[in-house]
Order: sequence, then C-alpha cells, then structure tokens
Amino acid sequence: MRYFVHPGTGAHTQHIESAWQTYKEDIYRYTGNMTEKALKMNLRFIEWNHWLGKEHRKGILGRLFKDIRAFYKV
Repeated sequence: MRYFVHPGTGAHTQHIESAWQTYKEDIYRYTGNMTEKALKMNLRFIEWNHWLGKEHRKGILGRLFKDIRAFYKV
C-alpha cells in the first residue's frame, strides 16, 4: 500500500516534491562544468539554507551562530 504521508517518518509527498523543485531551481544556476564535489557542496548549502536555516527560531543568522558554536565548542 502507498501513502501520501508515510506513517513512520511523517514524510509527505508534497514536501518531497517541493524540496526537489527548490533543488532544481537553485542548482540550475550552477550548470556547466560542475564537478561532483561542487554539486554535493551546493546541495548541502541549499539544504542548510532552506530547511535548517529558515526553520531556526532566530532565522538563518541564528542557525549560523549555533553551528559555529557547535563546531568550535565555545
């Protein structure tokens, strides 16, 4: 049986489609002679910006400071 919302993870087909659309639009700007490493870095940045940064209660800058503190363990 197929679900529109996966009962175990809560993943929703529309969320997945939305994420894929965002990736396609942002990556399209970087087409050309992109290496696999550069593509992976761009995808990580898009994920951080759109899902981790914007979901933080203090926005993207708050998430950036949180990640810096975690990295340097200050």
